Amino acid sequence: AYKKAQYWNEFNNILSLPEAGLYFGITAFNSKLYKSGIQVLNESSKSEFTNFIDNRTTDNGTILYYAVDKTIEDIEKAKLPEEIKSVAIITFTDGLDLGSLRQENMEDIYDSKSDYLDAVHNRIKSTQIKGNKIVSYSIGLRGNDVGSSEDQIAEFRQNIEKIASKPEY
Repeated sequence: AYKKAQYWNEFNNILSLPEAGLYFGITAFNSKLYKSGIQVLNESSKSEFTNFIDNRTTDNGTILYYAVDKTIEDIEKAKLPEEIKSVAIITFTDGLDLGSLRQENMEDIYDSKSDYLDAVHNRIKSTQIKGNKIVSYSIGLRGNDVGSSEDQIAEFRQNIEKIASKPEY
């Protein structure tokens, strides 16, 4: 009876292990956060991801820092295989951060947008997922909220640089 119970427990453990493969998730953001969930990429989930993207619309506002911060948190909580080879975040943005401090009372935690950006940058640099550092890429296409002032352009460029794990990313 002991051996049967032991084998049954091992079998159940195997069934509950995450599937091997490429795991993927999407966090979309404007003035709100939208999450697809992290799951193994296959034909079924590809369709779910496509529908998720197709159902997004543009809206005023960009909660850039908050979105990257919550994405890291979601990856940390995700049920992933033990033997993963890499963890990557790719962020696309068109603007300045226009509301991250208003999310979940972040203004009580950070004194300024700059403090929050530095904290997100430090999380990107220091967080490890199953022994793997996060590789983070950022792509910025300047939108209407980034005016022509040198200060706004500098802030936009700093955002793009700091949400990447290396300046060249």
